[in-house]
Amino acid sequence: MSTSARVVAELELPPGLTETRALGVFSKPRRKASVEEAIEWKSGSDPSSKALTTCYVLRETRGKYELGAGKPGKEAVRTSGPINVNDMTPTILLDGLRDENRFAFDQIFHILVSVSTQSQAALQLLASVFFRMAYMLDHKKNEAGAWRLVAPPKTMDAIVHEVAEVGSVPLRVLVYMAEVIALNEDVKYYTLGLNKHLGNGTGRRKNLLTYCNLAGVLMQKVSFADFLAGFTRGRGVSPIRPADVPDVMPLLGLVPSPRVQPGLFDEGSGGDDTNGQGASSPS
Repeated sequence: MSTSARVVAELELPPGLTETRALGVFSKPRRKASVEEAIEWKSGSDPSSKALTTCYVLRETRGKYELGAGKPGKEAVRTSGPINVNDMTPTILLDGLRDENRFAFDQIFHILVSVSTQSQAALQLLASVFFRMAYMLDHKKNEAGAWRLVAPPKTMDAIVHEVAEVGSVPLRVLVYMAEVIALNEDVKYYTLGLNKHLGNGTGRRKNLLTYCNLAGVLMQKVSFADFLAGFTRGRGVSPIRPADVPDVMPLLGLVPSPRVQPGLFDEGSGGDDTNGQGASSPS
């Protein structure tokens, strides 16, 4: 698969945003606004009677997909461990019926593996999209003033041309579901006070950058041993190191900053946010 000039133009980082520190500063107000919006979404009385907020509507060959979040999630009423009162369940409806597949952080791993067996070129583009999602570069305000992902269209067309579906679910739908999962991660760590200023990578960023790291492993550009070691340091996540980004996702044009600790992608906004992150269980 050859990469068109339009795809390159969509993925290349904007001037002034080619280093991780600048990207972190850029994304912080968007993350904050998105989390504050999600916290205000309606909630049902318990996880068995969730209130669904639809964030995205996609029309695919199989039908009309509605993607959103149901509240409350299981972590809102758990009997052990920290209670996340704002927990949500990422949800897909197909023609009004809920898709009963499990959509959680680790499920995206299976999707990346499937894509890698069908097209390495599509995998590289998909990783680039995830990287941009980590910093909310392709989010735009909708008519209500809320930030929503608008995945780069030419890039998505190129990916879908190579890999249309994974497990009977359109790949385009799965990308937007990964966005809902990432938002839920930011909401979780903000609510629990573990990233209360959204000033570090905990949440959305480390979630999506872990996908990028796995893509690097699947492309044999990142050591599998290093990928596993990252989970011991990252408490459930293993974000890609800045130094590995140019090799794994060259179209981005990232210039790694030597001041950034490998794998953190933080902008150093203050000492009262933790860098730790544990993986969420499905809600």
